[in-house]
Amino acid sequence: MGAHTANPISGDFSVETMNAFYIKDGEIAYPVKNAMLSGNVFNALKHARASTMKNRQIGPFILPPIIVSELRVVG
Repeated sequence: MGAHTANPISGDFSVETMNAFYIKDGEIAYPVKNAMLSGNVFNALKHARASTMKNRQIGPFILPPIIVSELRVVG
């Protein structure tokens, strides 16, 4: 839903955020109305780390929330 592009070969992507929040000093500061994330999924996963031990099921996947520091935010 919304604007997005992805290249499955190179891993480059760009997606519109929905229900996003600005986090300052580790705390949720305020909701973000319009922004886009872009980067490379392969590079992002190399630098990703779990933020908690709590897992969440999304469809058939069971995943922990992750922190990714290698993305660009535009908005």
